[in-house]
Amino acid sequence: MTTLRCLLPLVFFAIAIGQAQDSPVVKHFPGRKDLGVVIWSLPPNPQENISQIVVFRVDKVGNAHALWQSELEPTYAPQIEFTPEIASEGLPVALVRSQFGLAAGELELVGQSAGRFVRLQRITGSFFETKSIDESSRSFIIAHEKPNILDIPSIYRWNGKRLVDVSAAHPTYYRELLHEHATEPYQTWGGLALLDLSRIASLAGDRAKEQELLKLAFQKESARGAAADKPLLQQIAQRLRAIPVGAEN
Repeated sequence: MTTLRCLLPLVFFAIAIGQAQDSPVVKHFPGRKDLGVVIWSLPPNPQENISQIVVFRVDKVGNAHALWQSELEPTYAPQIEFTPEIASEGLPVALVRSQFGLAAGELELVGQSAGRFVRLQRITGSFFETKSIDESSRSFIIAHEKPNILDIPSIYRWNGKRLVDVSAAHPTYYRELLHEHATEPYQTWGGLALLDLSRIASLAGDRAKEQELLKLAFQKESARGAAADKPLLQQIAQRLRAIPVGAEN
């Protein structure tokens, strides 16, 4: 891999004082040895998390020149991935994952727009998968929200310019997820967890199960009496009213 020189003084400053990770994360755009992405970051520490993304071009003598760089941000543990189906203006988009908490992260899409490198989009989630949903391509990104509690993944698809949330168009994915929870003792769960599960039922297109879960959530939260979460009860009631008459049958 070409040695990066004259890229960004901050990168070398961080390495020199021993604060940067073992080595910056560097990846070239597929088929382009002259074009790449580098990310440097400080070690994970609530007081010191800092990282930066730089897109660079390598000239004929091996010097790297920054074409675009992000602002300094409080993230760490960066990763870079390229997927051929996710491309902009004929060039694969860099999918940059990083963390800003143990269960909180973001996915940044860096690529070309109007002939210049820019941050095309940013989405948040706990972690992300690039996979096929309908067997047609790997242009889908699954953003997982709360994998250690009750995960409600969002499904995004690349439309050539940005990721679009297409969760509602894939009920089969959520039906499988709902089926996985069917064996769990959800009847003993609290109102908030049941509200989350009802969201999965809604995305699965199972309005009867959605209504059942919402009614159970309202009952559970109401049973707490004075300690009940009133905004949560209002949200549950709102969701119940939104189910069309007869749609649950």
